[in-house]
Amino acid sequence: MTTHVTARENGARGLIGARHLVGVQTFDIARLTNQAVPIVPGTFVAVSGVGPQTDSNGSGKTSFLAAVSVLLADPQWKLSVNGGRHAANLLFKPDAAGLDPAQRISAAPYGYIVGVFASSADLGADAVTVWVRVSASTPYVEARWSPGMHVADSDNDAERILQADTLWQQCGHGKPISARKMAEVLYGDAPRCLTYLDTQMRPRVPSLLSQQMTEMEPEIIGDSLIALAGLDSELATETIQRGKFLKHEAELAVAVANDVKAREQDEADLAGVVARQEARERIEQGRALWRRYLACRLHRAHDEDQRLDGSASEIQELLDEATGRRDSLNTRLSELRVPKRLAEDEERTRRERNELRTAIEAVRAERANITAGLGHLAKERPTLRWAAAGWSGADVETARERVADQRLEVARAKLDVERANTEVSEAEDELRLAEAGLSGMAGEAIQILAEIDIEGVGVLDVVDPDPLSREAWEARLWPWRHVVAVSDESLSEAAEHLTSRLPGAQLVGVGEGGVEDFLTNLEQQTAPYPGGVVFPSLNAVVIGGFDPPIAGRSARVGAAAQRLAIAEGLLAEAQRIVGVVENLLQLAETDFVAAEATARLAAISAEEEQLNAQLIGIDERLGGLCEREEPVERAWEEAHLAVKSIKADIEMTQVHLGVALKEIAQQRRALEGVGKQRLALAVNVWLGLWSEGLEAAAEVAGAEQTAPESLKRRAAELLSEALSAFGVKSEPGDDVPPDLRESWTLRESFSDDSDVSGPSVIFDDVSAPLLTRIAAVADNDLVTQTRIAEERERRERLISRLRDEASTNTEVLQGIQEMLERHIERVLTQISLAYNDLDLKRGGSGASLEFTSLRPEGAGDWRWKVTPRWRRTRTGSLISYRETANGAQVKVQAIQLVLAAMLADSDPHGRVLILDELGNSLGEVNRRDVLTALSRVAKERQVTILGTCQDSVLTDAADHCGHLLWFEHATTAETYNQPTRAWGYDDNGARVELTADWIRRGRPPF
Repeated sequence: MTTHVTARENGARGLIGARHLVGVQTFDIARLTNQAVPIVPGTFVAVSGVGPQTDSNGSGKTSFLAAVSVLLADPQWKLSVNGGRHAANLLFKPDAAGLDPAQRISAAPYGYIVGVFASSADLGADAVTVWVRVSASTPYVEARWSPGMHVADSDNDAERILQADTLWQQCGHGKPISARKMAEVLYGDAPRCLTYLDTQMRPRVPSLLSQQMTEMEPEIIGDSLIALAGLDSELATETIQRGKFLKHEAELAVAVANDVKAREQDEADLAGVVARQEARERIEQGRALWRRYLACRLHRAHDEDQRLDGSASEIQELLDEATGRRDSLNTRLSELRVPKRLAEDEERTRRERNELRTAIEAVRAERANITAGLGHLAKERPTLRWAAAGWSGADVETARERVADQRLEVARAKLDVERANTEVSEAEDELRLAEAGLSGMAGEAIQILAEIDIEGVGVLDVVDPDPLSREAWEARLWPWRHVVAVSDESLSEAAEHLTSRLPGAQLVGVGEGGVEDFLTNLEQQTAPYPGGVVFPSLNAVVIGGFDPPIAGRSARVGAAAQRLAIAEGLLAEAQRIVGVVENLLQLAETDFVAAEATARLAAISAEEEQLNAQLIGIDERLGGLCEREEPVERAWEEAHLAVKSIKADIEMTQVHLGVALKEIAQQRRALEGVGKQRLALAVNVWLGLWSEGLEAAAEVAGAEQTAPESLKRRAAELLSEALSAFGVKSEPGDDVPPDLRESWTLRESFSDDSDVSGPSVIFDDVSAPLLTRIAAVADNDLVTQTRIAEERERRERLISRLRDEASTNTEVLQGIQEMLERHIERVLTQISLAYNDLDLKRGGSGASLEFTSLRPEGAGDWRWKVTPRWRRTRTGSLISYRETANGAQVKVQAIQLVLAAMLADSDPHGRVLILDELGNSLGEVNRRDVLTALSRVAKERQVTILGTCQDSVLTDAADHCGHLLWFEHATTAETYNQPTRAWGYDDNGARVELTADWIRRGRPPF
């Protein structure tokens, strides 16, 4: 036959969809045979049988129901959690079957559970067969499915067993379905099967189908009803949407927190940038004032120089006249030339001036490189200072050794705790054994004898001498401290049982007189002795005075309790010491990090000192070169002028030259005086500093309303403000870099300089180091400002987007929650109405569900508190299921509640309920009510209900069931059950014909 079934064609109902289970076949599952078992769907199926004791116990009915529940992926097997490990208990085991080991029958390593599913429509076209393989090792449970009838239908057991492995391999395509995916793929979201099994094959948990409903919390009852109603997937959808909402909320909170933190850091970074910008602005303002000052000073000096130049011109005219006369005389001395020495001086001074300028430029370049190196070290320092905070002063190696020592102390302290724990455990065991009268070797002997039901008692445990005779009796009993008293009749058997089990064990047989006879004999064999007793027949002495006492249970318990108290005190002290040494280890590790950081800071300081020393040397060299610059320049100018002015100083060699020479000398002296006055004006110096030309200086000076001294004073103040903005706010100390300390010193000289013959300190001398530092970080400041602006914009966009998404997710989540809450409320209301209707129809007084929605605040599950309530009497009020009620009443209500969920389900077709030990705890009336309800709900809702019935219930069940399955295991000598017999009626003939051949195959005629 051909079918076209896919695993998702039925949506939430899985691959099987609404198909009914119509037949089951098992292989090596408990003692069940491998003949097919028919199932009449949509009816109440009574399951009973006969076992080796002629009642239904041991017939295999519970094993069959357990197999069906595995086939239908009952949630209580927890297939999605443990992989079906508990299902391996279903496999055939000869010991569990009660077989004689002499038969040498092996346990089954694996087995199969096969189910055929079909709908009420086109049976031949949509039948599906599911094979579940149960194994004793992983994977414990796997499933395959195949369209149509895919079953073992050979004529005998052996052939069907061989056929099963082949059919498993041929079933389905690709890899088997894992236990974790089995329920979802085959049966969808809602559980296909709900069971209560009275079995040890799987851990028991409270179930609505068990008598343990009173142990279930309202939230668990709500979860069970929601699962029965198939609403798990809708809750999962809400959980996913809520997860998105919480994720966006968390991302938004993180983004806002990061923005606040980043803005704090940004403001700190921007503060430094603003300070440097302010310093630069102050310098630029001071430079403008300095420019105006230079223009005024140049303009004044130039005016005075012009006046002196007029005087010099007049003197020069007289000198020229005298020189003319001299020149006329020198024509006769034309062979005379400029002296060689003067020419050589002019050449030498020019060369010296050029070399000096080159040297100054080289030194300034070297200074800039060292300044950059100092900047890099300064950037590394803040991080190291933070790490070095709280340093104890220890060097790195000492700090490292302290960490190693503390770690050793922690290990030792933890070892002491382990020892103390062992001592406490041993003391607790000793106290427990002492309280139970099982301490020492006597206790071991008592427990071993209990294995063969021989009662023994430790003599030391039952003897409780008075204080006056304790010392003698404890010495008398010391050689017999391990003795165990047993009855005379049991002495030989007890001794034989202890042989090889407990060497050194001591036994004494006692008669009707009990232990007193033994004590009397023992007392007669001894005599008093100082501090103890003497055994005359043995010529032996035993000294007493035991501390703590050894005789009497209360004394032995007290001694054990004292040991436990001491051990617990030692444990508490050891645990306290662990906390102390762990804190010391943390401090040592922190100090080690600080020591390393401190060492690096020292290294940085050394490097800075070295660079600063080099910088000082460079500045000294630069200062020396600058000091030489003006004299060298002047020497060259003088040599140059001398070559031009001295032409014929020696021509008056004769008497006629004397008068002219005197006049020349006189005029030269006058001209020299004017020259000194002009030199004092330092016009060239001011002109060199101004460098913009005389016209520009005159224009600036003409518009200036302020005295030059005031301009310079204000420029000095702006230099102070610039240094202050950069962090040099007072007389600088050693923490201020040398170049800035020098700027501060130069600023003081700049302010105090009289400038009579030109300034000794110019504005650029003071501002250059500061500008160098500002320029070094200018690019970084620009990058910082740009980065901060971009990052702030990016964070604002991110926060805005996250807020929009959070708002959208909130609206979607609220809509889903409102819709889902209304839907679940409607379903629970329908279940409550059906629950009340069932209770009234069985003759009860009415029932109801009280439910409350517990919406999750965060990432938790959405829980529904559902409290079943029913009336005990017609006129009584609704009472919670937690109130005291008899077990039968609770079981009736639990079954009614499950049936109500079935009645409220919009599409329960194909679902299965399994109830083990049905009706055992119910009275006759309740039993009939429950059986009637089961039969009616099964038929109305097309739910298959399988219920095991003991002998006392079977008669009533037969009146209500639509199908009876009878399991038989006649004797313990049989390995497997007899073929399962079935009585029932299915009005769907096509469905009967679908499985008829398979059901009949291999069965003997009834």
